Amino acid sequence: MIREQFLNEPDVSGFVQWFCTKLSKFPHAYFLRREKINWQCASFYEACERYQWNGCDWGKTRLLLNDISICLRNAIKNMDNEVCLMACSRILQWGGVSRGNQERLEEIDRTEGLLPYLLKAKEALQADLKKCLEEGVVMNSGFTKIYSLYVDDFVIYDSRVGAALCYLIRLYCEECGYDYVPEALRFAYGNGRGKSGNRNPCKGKYKFRLLDQGKVHIDCNIKAGWLLKRLTELPDCEFEDVRSIEAALFMIGYEIPQ
Repeated sequence: MIREQFLNEPDVSGFVQWFCTKLSKFPHAYFLRREKINWQCASFYEACERYQWNGCDWGKTRLLLNDISICLRNAIKNMDNEVCLMACSRILQWGGVSRGNQERLEEIDRTEGLLPYLLKAKEALQADLKKCLEEGVVMNSGFTKIYSLYVDDFVIYDSRVGAALCYLIRLYCEECGYDYVPEALRFAYGNGRGKSGNRNPCKGKYKFRLLDQGKVHIDCNIKAGWLLKRLTELPDCEFEDVRSIEAALFMIGYEIPQ
């Protein structure tokens, strides 16, 4: 499915318009277990402003990611494999997802070369799901972070972002009186690890898929980027880029009301 075909689906365009109306008024609250504090927001804009990860707010995190992104993009442009591998490793460390992914990264570098792989993956991710499957693009909570820093408007789609997006879709379906989740909006979520909060957005007749490490994740990741980019293009949206909306979703998705 191509971008415009997906975005022109009535259910998708309807959800994007509805989502835009919620940006300035969306109360949400929970208890952050690691930090041992109560977290709350009154809107998506405040959710972004109250972003927290690794002890950093959104301003510091954005600067860090921008620095790594520049480093990675320059390494790819200059065909500098060593710096490229170093930048990708930094991304995995920042995201707390080095385990397993660092080994996979090094395996790709040994077998086909990291630079050729990343160039191939970028072309596929900017195309469609079919191209990604044909090219054997690796996808999970670690590699989505790597792709997001060198593929334009490609979002980090992890368990928290997925949970928040599915939760919003459920609210949209409830408000519109749908008896099911439309196929075009059947995104996926991932269960949290350890003592993290509830991330299951399913409720009664509203069912969502679980993230895998392949087809489902790739499909959701590509379409989420398309959807959030379209949201930024609406006149009432005050977010300037998909990265900021992604940050808001990340915070909201820490815990979904049961």
